[in-house]
Amino acid sequence: MKVPSFQQALEIGDLKAIRAFPKADLHNHGFAAADREYVRERTGRGIVPIQAPLASIDDMHVWAKENIGDIFDGTQGRQLAAEASFARAVKDGLTRLELGEDVWMVTQNLGSPQELVESIAEVHRRIAPACEWIPWLGLSRHVPASDSTSAPHRIFCSAA
Repeated sequence: MKVPSFQQALEIGDLKAIRAFPKADLHNHGFAAADREYVRERTGRGIVPIQAPLASIDDMHVWAKENIGDIFDGTQGRQLAAEASFARAVKDGLTRLELGEDVWMVTQNLGSPQELVESIAEVHRRIAPACEWIPWLGLSRHVPASDSTSAPHRIFCSAA
């Protein structure tokens, strides 16, 4: 049987064939790319997929509170989000994944900027070493711009 092209696989909905093609995810926010199966296996809790487009960031926050709750809270939750994101990358055949943090995470007592990026690097080495990881830093509306240029945040940008 002839293997379909990537476009054909998309058109016919052949997920197995789609996953076999090398791909990149060049912007994602940890838990948003988490493999739901991975999360369910580790926590016993399922995440219901979004059923319709969300109209606003406020809608996203409401949906996340109702459907994700506290699964990704705290240091262990953040670790789970990184693990589930890299697990999804492997499952989906990604060869490159852009994944990072927001400077806001530093204000949540989850570690220094360097500790945050090093924890993602450790998960990357353990779960998806063949997938190129491109770290990024999000500048949050919740954190004053002056805080985003302080020394710890510069460390975060260069730690990977």
